[in-house]
Amino acid sequence: MPGEDAFLLHDTYGFPLELTAEIARERGFTVDETGFEVEMEKQRARARAAAKGGDAVTAEQAYASLGDIETAFGGYETLIRDTSVVALHVGGRRRKVAKAPAEVELFLAETPFYPEGGGQVGDRGEIAAPSGRVAVEDTQTVAERLIVHRGRVVEGRIAAGEAVTARVDPRHREDTMRNHTGTHLLHAALRRVLGSHVRQSGSLVALDRLRFDFT
Repeated sequence: MPGEDAFLLHDTYGFPLELTAEIARERGFTVDETGFEVEMEKQRARARAAAKGGDAVTAEQAYASLGDIETAFGGYETLIRDTSVVALHVGGRRRKVAKAPAEVELFLAETPFYPEGGGQVGDRGEIAAPSGRVAVEDTQTVAERLIVHRGRVVEGRIAAGEAVTARVDPRHREDTMRNHTGTHLLHAALRRVLGSHVRQSGSLVALDRLRFDFT
C-alpha cells in the first residue's frame, strides 16, 4: 500500500498506521512506511507554517506543532508513575495552565497509560499535581510519537512543567486485557471450527465488551 494512502486513512479517518499495517499483512501486502513518514513530515511543516501565520489549525496540526516532543511508555512495568507535564492543550490550543472544570489534553514525559491501539481502548485513571487533579477518560496516540491523555480538571489547576503522579485505573486495565485475550481465544476457536481461512478484519476491546470482526 502506498504511504500516501496509509496517511490518508490516518489523517482523514483516524486509522492508526499499525492497524493499517496489520490488516495489510493479513492480506499479503505491506505498507510503505517511509512514504507515510514523508507525508507526516509534510503535515508537520504545514502546521508550523500555519502557526507562524496565526491561522486556525486542525487538531493534527496542533499536535505536529509540538515539535520533537515524544512520550516514553512505561505501563508494562507499573500502573503508577511519577513524571512531569511536558505540554497541555485546552480547546485545541497549547496553554500553560488549565483550571477546573476545563477539558484538557495532557502530554507527559513518561506515562503508564496504555493508548488505544489494535482495537483495544485506551487506559483511564487520574493525573495528580500538587495543586490539582485530572480525571483521564481516554488515552490515544497522536502524531505517531505522542501519547495524549484526555480528560477533565476535576480539582484545582494543572500547569505545564509541573511534577505529577500518573495513576492508571487497575480495574479498567485488567478487564480490558481479559477481553483482549478473549479476542485471541475467539479467533483460535473460529479457525478450528470454520477453517484456517478465517482472518481477523477488526475488533473492539473495551472494559465491558468485545467485538471480533472476521472474514
